[in-house]
Amino acid sequence: MRHQIMNHIIDTKDQSTLEWQPGKQPGQGRFFNQQTGQSYQCIDGIVQMVQAESLEGKNKKFRHLYDQFANSYDVASNIGWAYIGVKESEMRKQCLDCIEFHPQMQLLEVSAGTGANRRVIPDEVHYTGLDLSIGMLKRCQKNLAKWKKHANLFCAAAEELPFASNYFEVVYHYGGLNFFNDPRRSLEEILRVVRPGGQVVVVDETESAAKSVEDFPKLGIFYKDRDTITIPMDLVPGQALNPKCELLFDERLYRISFSKENNS
Repeated sequence: MRHQIMNHIIDTKDQSTLEWQPGKQPGQGRFFNQQTGQSYQCIDGIVQMVQAESLEGKNKKFRHLYDQFANSYDVASNIGWAYIGVKESEMRKQCLDCIEFHPQMQLLEVSAGTGANRRVIPDEVHYTGLDLSIGMLKRCQKNLAKWKKHANLFCAAAEELPFASNYFEVVYHYGGLNFFNDPRRSLEEILRVVRPGGQVVVVDETESAAKSVEDFPKLGIFYKDRDTITIPMDLVPGQALNPKCELLFDERLYRISFSKENNS
């Protein structure tokens, strides 16, 4: 884990800044709350801020599904995009093309999954990935090792981001907002942790995209028995600056972007 972020991890229960206590082996240790005695373990390079038994609703359902699906997710996703004539790596690059990357940039990806976006983000960016599925993060670790990429990884819910306010230059989200318990609160949290003048980019499937994969092997299970998807511009926090929405890939994806005022 890069040292830059270690002093910016908080306990979402009381907003206390957590103290990093390294373990005996690389990738091991814990973040410790000196006020309450609560600790959050870092196991094999993944900081575990939430446990499955504490979850409910959509968060519980989709963590379980993604945990079960993690080892086959990359192949299924690649085939799904190829089925509609799109190369997945090019899709991911285009979704990110509104971000001006620069060396040492602090970037958070909410719903990092198996790390596919990290693969197309420049190496010199300081990347932190967060996901609710420990299975997806373990798959991400394997991918990062194969690609020789670095990341700080956290298992936590988007509704309770374990980071200090105003820390990240960019927060990016792809493909999970429709599956959150509370999308509005998640967007509020995302805006909280981005620094003044920073950028937020949110990409997710449209209703037409979801309907097109309902019967697709493996992927379809995520889109059955669901609410109709609407583009959630009404959920963007009121203090967000210059919110806008674009439709990508024949209206299969929407991309919402906004920034944070310098005086927020």
